[in-house]
Amino acid sequence: MTEPKIVQDAYKSFIDDLVSNAKEMGSGSRLASQGNLILESKDDEKAFKKLFSQLSPSQRDLLIRVLQEERHGAFHDLLAALTWQIDCNGFALTFQGEPMQYYEGGLHCDFVGRASGDWEWPQE
Repeated sequence: MTEPKIVQDAYKSFIDDLVSNAKEMGSGSRLASQGNLILESKDDEKAFKKLFSQLSPSQRDLLIRVLQEERHGAFHDLLAALTWQIDCNGFALTFQGEPMQYYEGGLHCDFVGRASGDWEWPQE
C-alpha cells in the first residue's frame, strides 16, 4: 500500500518547508541580507534604519539572531497549538483526504528536530 507513504512524504515536505521558511524569510533574514525591514509606517522604517545604522556589528548580529529566534518560536508555538487541537479536539492535517501523522511528540517536535539540522526523518 503506497498511499500512507505519499501522505507522509507530503507531511515531511510540509515540515521541511516550514523549517526553510523560518530560516530564510522574516525580519531577521531580511535584515541580515538587505540591512532593512519593511514596516507598516514609513516613519518607523526611517527610524529603524537610523537605529540600525548606529549599532555595532556585534549588536546588529545579536538583533538579527533575536529576530530569527522569535520567528522560529512563533512557528513552534503555532505548530504546538495545532498539535493540541489535533490530539484533543479532533482537528486533522490531511493530504488528499488522508490524515498526516507526526513522528516525535507533535508537529512542533518534528519542526524543532528538523530545524536543528541533526535529526533525520524516521525510516518507514
